Amino acid sequence: MAQVQVSVQTARSDFLLYERVDLLVTVTNAGENELILNNDEGHPWLSFLVSKHNRLPVRPERAATFRPLALKVGESKTLRINLTPLFSFREEGQYKAQAVIDLPGEGQIISDGVPFSVLRGRQVWTRRGRWTARSASTRFSAFRPSPTGPISICGWKTLREYRLRQSFPRRSRRLHRSRSLF
Repeated sequence: MAQVQVSVQTARSDFLLYERVDLLVTVTNAGENELILNNDEGHPWLSFLVSKHNRLPVRPERAATFRPLALKVGESKTLRINLTPLFSFREEGQYKAQAVIDLPGEGQIISDGVPFSVLRGRQVWTRRGRWTARSASTRFSAFRPSPTGPISICGWKTLREYRLRQSFPRRSRRLHRSRSLF
């Protein structure tokens, strides 16, 4: 019989509505043989249980498939899984997530739950402007989930931010400086 340990955690406990919710899943092979977790039996080797604070399950939006995972004896691996595309966090509230590892012929191993909150946030800064002759007006907003929580910038796209830094290096630095004041 395979001996597998699974644990989950999040980098932080508060997330904005529709923001990426990363779950860190650590799988450890505590058995005496090498372990290969894969999707050969027709269902995924890793799945998740997500519930609201009132213990009502959150319906998965789509099934996830994960690459096979090989673990040597005593080895641990940590996977970063984005839960947002898998579950619909469309409401504010308290949630709890658990990882489930399916070992064919041996049953399932369920991790302890990790609690997290999904919040609407509060707008603390907005900048609207035209950055290049070809681009339309763009709006950047900063949101803070709580008075002491981290700032999330909405409206940034990696390519757009790169172009902004390349086209207007001084303006970009000024914008980043003002962002760090919050």
